[in-house]
Order: sequence, then C-alpha cells, then structure tokens
Amino acid sequence: MRWQLEKIVGGEAGNQVLRNQILNRPSTLFENRHQTETDILHEYFIPPKSLEAFLTRCRTIIPQYEGDLLNVTVRNVHEDNDSFLRYADREVFGLVMLFHQQRTPKAEAKMQVMTEQLIEAALAVGGRYYLPYRLHATPEQFRRAYPQAAKFFALKRKYDPDGVFQNYFYQKYSR
Repeated sequence: MRWQLEKIVGGEAGNQVLRNQILNRPSTLFENRHQTETDILHEYFIPPKSLEAFLTRCRTIIPQYEGDLLNVTVRNVHEDNDSFLRYADREVFGLVMLFHQQRTPKAEAKMQVMTEQLIEAALAVGGRYYLPYRLHATPEQFRRAYPQAAKFFALKRKYDPDGVFQNYFYQKYSR
C-alpha cells in the first residue's frame, strides 16, 4: 500500500522516485532536521517458528510504552558463521523496527525500558537483538543473547592487556 501511495503522491523525496533511484540521492535528503526528536532503529532476530509469539509480545509491549513505531522491515537472515558475536546462529527472520521519539530524558528512559522488554521478548522465544545500536540491554540480557561473549572479552583482554582500545560497549558488558 505504501508503494502505491508513493507512486500516486510523489514518493519519499517529495517527487516521483523509483525505489532503486533513492540510492542515488544525497544522504542529507533524509537528515533529521529536528533537534528535539530522533528516529531509533531496533533489530531483532527471531527463529521462524517463533515469529508469531514474538509479534504477540510486541503488540503488548510497544503500546504499553507508547512506542511510536514508524515501520518494520522483515528479512530472511541466513546463519552467520563468520562473526564472533553472531546474531544469527541459525536461519532467522530479522525485524528492523524504526521508532520515533522525542529527545528528552523522559522519552529516553521510556525507550530504554521498552527496549529491555522487547529484548526480553526476543530472548524468550529463542531470538537475539542487534548489538550496534544503543546500550539498552542489561548485562544479563547481553550474556543470554551472546553466550560467546565471555570468550570474546577474554580474547580482547589477551590481545589488549592494557585496555588501550575501549568504548562504552566494552565498559558496560565486559565485566
């Protein structure tokens, strides 16, 4: 339905644009120009047999925290045998959720609690969440989602014994 509307009223760039042409547009076209609000990505990796159970939980969690869910993209993700902290240890569905939120401490706190609940929902059905976004997962949730993390951090300490290379992710989850 969205694609049909875009074809009728003018597409994402304000005029008629084919989906493949959007890649040729400058990124500034999509830049957030509102300092008081932002868009936040979440990504969850759910085994196919658990998709319905996860979505049922989402239907409760997101409205409970007044999450402003703009869209969801679902894609098939094949097993990843290359990454150490892999989110796809088998074939899964990747659900990319785009949320809109105000940039206030209250909105951020609400987003963090909602994110923790969505991560818990994913873990409850045998899924995982994507690491590179915000550090809203609790350390316990991180360990459950990424059981290979202890070995990962042991290797990090082996090759960087002085802790020269650190970031907030390492500081929060390596203990």
